[in-house]
Amino acid sequence: MATLQGTRFESLGSLEIKQHREDKKDGDDAEPKNQLVYEITQLEDLNQLPKLSGKATKEIDMTIIPGILSIYGYVSTDTWEIGLGFKILGSKYPAIYGNAKEGLVIKLDSVYKGEIRVWFELKDGKPHVYIKINLEPKFPFNFLPSIHERSEIPL
Repeated sequence: MATLQGTRFESLGSLEIKQHREDKKDGDDAEPKNQLVYEITQLEDLNQLPKLSGKATKEIDMTIIPGILSIYGYVSTDTWEIGLGFKILGSKYPAIYGNAKEGLVIKLDSVYKGEIRVWFELKDGKPHVYIKINLEPKFPFNFLPSIHERSEIPL
């Protein structure tokens, strides 16, 4: 968190939060003057996954539920490095990196609570990456579904 000349801001994942004072904008005399204002902005270019060069890179671009959950990234079949980014309800979450052979678990506790698991397996002698998602809506919103999905990505 930082303070610059009376303006406070911080970056949370791919969101920037700014705080400042502002005089009321309309003629409502009941509103106090010099109100505290918070501005929350999604930063599109923060936490972008780097592009890997080489033949042994497989791109990941999956829409699990349109408008609710999508996962993107890459896996390198040379090093088994995996980089994943994801969006929940249009908000980007920070990129996660790991090794597909060692497995990777992302535990979430935001709008959804649960986990995303990623691992490598040989299937019929060919490499595959698996993504298993178990997420429940944290708040009792009727429009948010539970997400229980298992996807297989042949490499």
